[in-house]
Amino acid sequence: MDRSIVFFWKRLFVTLIVILVVQFEVNAAEVEGSINSPSDGDKVAGVYEAKGSVRNLPSGHKLWVVVRKGKNFWPKDEAFIVGGKKWNANVDESATKPGRPYSLVLFSVGPSGQTQIADWRRIGEETYSWPAMKGIKDSKALDMIDLRRK
Repeated sequence: MDRSIVFFWKRLFVTLIVILVVQFEVNAAEVEGSINSPSDGDKVAGVYEAKGSVRNLPSGHKLWVVVRKGKNFWPKDEAFIVGGKKWNANVDESATKPGRPYSLVLFSVGPSGQTQIADWRRIGEETYSWPAMKGIKDSKALDMIDLRRK
């Protein structure tokens, strides 16, 4: 066999291995996020600002702050990302009666989940009714804290 052909195939094989390893390392960077304020166990007003940090948010994904009560979810606000590492979002949970507990969850939401939330919000604005969501498609919960309404 011609040496140039052998060299070509060896080089191609090594190049493909390098591409696969690099791609695996890029995909292995798992999205991480945390809620830094308010803190777990805090008593909060009906309307407040939540803040936190995020790393490795996949392209096309957005952060959402969501209220959870039992198995029910209510998206509150898409988080505004500052400098690629910090986020903040407004939370209006004034519908919860004072003294009542709930959880605040930070989600990474992909395109199909974003469409689901947008449809839920649009229907809610048209009907003035925002029924609980049982789940959010294409999403990953990154952090959750338990709060109580002041």
